Amino acid sequence: MTMKIRILLISILGLFVSNAYSQCAVTANFNYSYTDCSTIQFVDNSIPAPNYNLVQWDWDFGDGNTGSGQVVSHTFVPGAVVTVEVTVTADSSGVTCTDVYSVPITIRQLPDVFVSSNPNPGCIDEPVSFFGSSGFNIISWSWDFGDGTSSSQQNPVHTYTSAG
Repeated sequence: MTMKIRILLISILGLFVSNAYSQCAVTANFNYSYTDCSTIQFVDNSIPAPNYNLVQWDWDFGDGNTGSGQVVSHTFVPGAVVTVEVTVTADSSGVTCTDVYSVPITIRQLPDVFVSSNPNPGCIDEPVSFFGSSGFNIISWSWDFGDGTSSSQQNPVHTYTSAG
């Protein structure tokens, strides 16, 4: 009878240990937002089970680059199609567990922008008209004339006062 009790206890203990290690105590998840045309910030939204703490975040950006941390940013090649993956590790008194979450993302294309000026070349102390156009819906323009002045107009006029 004693042998049967030992086998039963060992079996129950084995099931308990096996069950503790086979169920992951974290559900990996993240969201993302663009910070400029092709740079994205990723924020972990993983949920650990009670008594577990998130201790590690390993990111694979799908383009050969990696990162770590709960919040990361990465600049992609415009127009690329990637699958971004986070592997999250949770810990409870030395018992660790990982979960993986991935999302396919198509990175935004950079707009095609066409610029011209008239007259070209311009002369000192004569106004030069600049023209900007694009097939994309451009929401803001930023011109730097190289002489310390700038404009946010789509089609500005600028007068140069010295050669350069």
